[in-house]
Amino acid sequence: MEILGPFVELMGDLRGKTFISVVAVNVGTAPTTITHFGGYFYPSFWRWVLGRPQNFVVPTGLPIGKNLPHVLPPGEEWSNMIDQGDVEERMFKGKGGALYVGVIHNQKTKGGVYVRLKLAPKERAGDA
Repeated sequence: MEILGPFVELMGDLRGKTFISVVAVNVGTAPTTITHFGGYFYPSFWRWVLGRPQNFVVPTGLPIGKNLPHVLPPGEEWSNMIDQGDVEERMFKGKGGALYVGVIHNQKTKGGVYVRLKLAPKERAGDA
């Protein structure tokens, strides 16, 4: 299973929002079931040192992704998105940081498959 995570911009009702796109591809020879879409982050340096991440789950009933659980045949892909602005505000409060996003599936015995994304700090109105 591979995770690809480029940042994309959408048109239509979601114009102006930036999303983190996650695409999971089944590179194995047997079908797998994706059961969860989420990730984790460290809200402070000390949480990182102590190895205590804060987990989150992404709702998948949105019109921009596929619902879970989802059976993924070999060679097929599953995709979904997270609102990047929501992630920055709710988790990092504009300070930036490392975010791990991925999926949990039934072929992995422990944990999931995650990719690290680095979010840059937001510029403040007075900075220039």
